[in-house]
Amino acid sequence: MWVIKQHAATAGIFSSKCEQLVDVPPGTEKVVCDQCILLKQNGSLKTALNKEYVAGDNVKYIPASLMAQDLFHSKLKNYEELQYLNTLVEKHSRTGYQDFWTSLAVQAKCGFFGNMDAFQGLVKAVAVQTKCEAAGKALNGMQFDSYFYGFLTTMAAMSPAAAKYFLQDSFGWSLRSMRNQCQINGGQIEDGIVLTNFKRVAKYIEDLGYNGPLALASDQTACVKSLRSHNGHLVGAQGGDLPFLTGEELSALVKKFTTNNQLCSKVGSPIIF
Repeated sequence: MWVIKQHAATAGIFSSKCEQLVDVPPGTEKVVCDQCILLKQNGSLKTALNKEYVAGDNVKYIPASLMAQDLFHSKLKNYEELQYLNTLVEKHSRTGYQDFWTSLAVQAKCGFFGNMDAFQGLVKAVAVQTKCEAAGKALNGMQFDSYFYGFLTTMAAMSPAAAKYFLQDSFGWSLRSMRNQCQINGGQIEDGIVLTNFKRVAKYIEDLGYNGPLALASDQTACVKSLRSHNGHLVGAQGGDLPFLTGEELSALVKKFTTNNQLCSKVGSPIIF
């Protein structure tokens, strides 16, 4: 097998078994490893070099196994806009990739990335990072766009290893921090009787300005069918609050409502909390 690399720094044809590190005698400008030299005798490489490069509709005839080896290249072949942007990046412009960002902005205004939320989030995150660095600000506590957060969570769901590599070499939350953010932003209740659950619910109630009776349920799907009590009254039954004095009366009321299917069809948010 052989690999063609088009990046300016490492452009060339390499063997898949390339040794990568070789001893270079003094005074020698270029040294090729033994595995790459053997490619001169490879008939498939000679045949490939004498054929036209696959483009347009002919891309669909490339075996899926070959496309899967380089996912970036496979996407590059299907989108002409990405090919153009990739060409601009490889030029290594001294003006800070001005041509690349200008072309990207034009494509964005044309709506090419309208359905690519994850890509939008990544670009916005890079823009925020650049703005902070230009102003001499630290990146600690940098606010993430919701699109970028979606990009990170999607990557983590598809491949935790890829997400971990991205976070280590670029920027972003760790997988543990992402789970914590999901729990905080999503209002998830932890299993069991945990103090943090009560603190979270109390914070919601404080924000709502409510000071009435509460019923905390760990499973929201069962809230409608769950009966709670407050100050000697049955809360959640049709027809308003019903008083009871003993446990036997409460059991009879519960049996009556469940047997006749007279539970509330709707439960107010304070009761759900």
